[in-house]
Parts: sequence; C-alpha cells; structure tokens
Amino acid sequence: MPGVSQKMLTRTLRQLEVDGLAHRRVEPTSPPAVHYSLTALGDTLVAPLRELKRWAETHMSTIGTTR
Repeated sequence: MPGVSQKMLTRTLRQLEVDGLAHRRVEPTSPPAVHYSLTALGDTLVAPLRELKRWAETHMSTIGTTR
C-alpha cells in the first residue's frame, strides 16, 4: 500500500488479529510467507466499509472545497 510503512502495516494487521477481525497464517518457507484473511467477524465489516468508501468518494470534492 503506497504511503504505509511495513512497520505500521504489520502493527495494524496484528491488532486486527488480536481483535478477532483477521486470521494470520504462516507458511514454513524460507523466508516465511505470511497470509492474512478476514474472520467471520471481520467479514461483517465489509458491507459497512464499502458504504463508507462510497460515501467518501461521493462527497470528497465537497469536503475538499470546504477545506
């Protein structure tokens, strides 16, 4: 993701795991391959976040003008 450091991405993904929203799977390869997926709880956030994204895209120019 552009503009996101590896450290912050790792920290955020680990917190999502602690919160029960993401599942982490490590493959025992060299170097280890790490895969993340949404848990059932995390999957319940997809629709609300998609709607929030749509709202933001619709109103982005208005917010920019207001600034």
